[in-house]
Amino acid sequence: MAINIIRKKIKTLRKGMVTEKYVAKVYFERVVDLDEVAMLVSRASSLTPGHVRGAVEELAFQVAILVGEGHPVDLGALGRFYPSIEAKTVDTAEEVTPKSVKNVNIGYRAKE
Repeated sequence: MAINIIRKKIKTLRKGMVTEKYVAKVYFERVVDLDEVAMLVSRASSLTPGHVRGAVEELAFQVAILVGEGHPVDLGALGRFYPSIEAKTVDTAEEVTPKSVKNVNIGYRAKE
């Protein structure tokens, strides 16, 4: 199944002039939750939906811990999770300290 798109009108500012343009946006279908994914995986394997759900929840917990400790985590076909920060721009290298970090996040890159 292909990803569906919608056309969205946006206003842009270019060379001091506001113009209307159009851009493609993803049209989201219904959200598929963990319970439904667990049921699908259980039908294609010998695992119960409860085992699948438990394994996914533990995987998420361990990935969060490892990334929080500064480790990128490569999960093969699922992609890679990595630590990411937002930081203030400062004038000198000496000013770059933990206090210059504004936000800490978990980044994700899908498998290519």
